Amino acid sequence: MNKLSLNPFADRIICRKIEESTKTPGGVIMPHINSGKPVMEVEVMAMGPGKLSKSGETLPSEVYVGDRILIGRLSGTPIKVDSEEYLLVDEDSMLGILEVIR
Repeated sequence: MNKLSLNPFADRIICRKIEESTKTPGGVIMPHINSGKPVMEVEVMAMGPGKLSKSGETLPSEVYVGDRILIGRLSGTPIKVDSEEYLLVDEDSMLGILEVIR
């Protein structure tokens, strides 16, 4: 895992895009098959302390570093840190947390 030299403010989260597989289980390469999806999967790399409530209390985030989450395809602001590309999103842009059920 990369170490970031950027700490986001408030409820901002720095995410790394998860590359979507374009190869079927049988080994057939399907170019641009996932480009029409309205959501994308990202991994949380760093996060701010949380959202500030109206009373001034910090509300902790519901995600942790390493979590995989879904965000809208057009959500976030692309940023570059140490030649790596990330997305800076706020908590309101998160659609859900992906969990492995065994």
